Amino acid sequence: MKRLLAFCLFFAVSTFGFVQEAKPLRVLFIGNSYTYYNNLPELVAGLAAASGVKIETHMVAHGGATLGQTWDIDDVFQVLHDGKWDYVVLQEHSQLGTRYVDGVQELNDPGHFWETIRMYEAEIRKVHAKTVLFLTWARKSDPSQQPALNYAYMTIAQELGLTVAPVGMAWARAREAEPYMALHVADGSHPSPTGSYLAACVLADTILGRRLTGLPARIVGHPMNNRLDQLDFAHTADLVNLPPERAEWLQRVGGEAWQRVAEAGGWIVTPKPAPLALSRLSLPPGHKPAQKELSGVWKGRMSFYTWPSMMELKLSAPDPDHCVGEWIVTSTDGERKLAGPIDSCKLTDTGIAFLVRDYRGLAMSESYWAHYTGDSLVGWVEYRGLTKSAHMSGSWELHKEH
Repeated sequence: MKRLLAFCLFFAVSTFGFVQEAKPLRVLFIGNSYTYYNNLPELVAGLAAASGVKIETHMVAHGGATLGQTWDIDDVFQVLHDGKWDYVVLQEHSQLGTRYVDGVQELNDPGHFWETIRMYEAEIRKVHAKTVLFLTWARKSDPSQQPALNYAYMTIAQELGLTVAPVGMAWARAREAEPYMALHVADGSHPSPTGSYLAACVLADTILGRRLTGLPARIVGHPMNNRLDQLDFAHTADLVNLPPERAEWLQRVGGEAWQRVAEAGGWIVTPKPAPLALSRLSLPPGHKPAQKELSGVWKGRMSFYTWPSMMELKLSAPDPDHCVGEWIVTSTDGERKLAGPIDSCKLTDTGIAFLVRDYRGLAMSESYWAHYTGDSLVGWVEYRGLTKSAHMSGSWELHKEH
């Protein structure tokens, strides 16, 4: 009887091809340098292969790009609809866009990130793929960013019923347990091979839906040319090569982070972090200046650009409600200078407000306002770029020359 069954099975396979190799999973990675450093997609595929699952990957990633920018740059709509993907991994800009306060980069408000994920998910559902949100890690210099990143990713996952790969949570746990382990490279932002290995462990667990163990500590693949944002398909090299005991420890940390989220259904309820401290946005009480009080040359400090600056305003008030003048900003080292006429200058009940046309040649403006205290103009400036994800703001204080 056993011989008969074996013969029938052999006949079916050889004649009709009933038994076939399992179809590989197709995974599309969309992100930026956090995804392409150390060729993260190929690391994930290597870990999956060691667990008996073949993954075919494709990556769309540009350094510093937001998901919204990547959508426009690479015609992601077409990539999504042409690929027959099983999973799409989405990794947003590490700061959720571009936000600078007093010249220092800070975590952006998640609102635009949420809008972008909604747009992506609407198309991903049409191609019957599953979305995985790649929750990123905090900068080395500011680990306090992690709760806000967790909130941003978990909140939109809860809204849309998506799955989160809690990479940043695993990084936070690793940094807490082994503070001297180099997960970041020297810039304090991008991942070292060790950091990418931990990210790959979390992503592989998430995509395969199970906790992987006994994974290789060395993975060979196509290296990334970070300068060109391109994979080098002509060569192979070690993407990662860790001591076995370290690799095993990272697998455990990544598995624990994945398991916590998986057992909660793919995302966990995360409290909203405290808002940006408003003390820097607070201006002293002010009043409307008289024409004579405002007219003259005002000089002082400015904290807005990423370089230390001094600001000068040459003002005159032709009537009680309007002003005209020139704006000059110089770096404290004297190597940079910006200058031009101000626009739409008005005297307000608390001071003045005006615009500076964008020196970049774009159809945008920097908005300035200040409270007049009697001997100073204490103000704030804001700039919003062509996309909703770009936002800069800063403070300035000027005193009139006598």
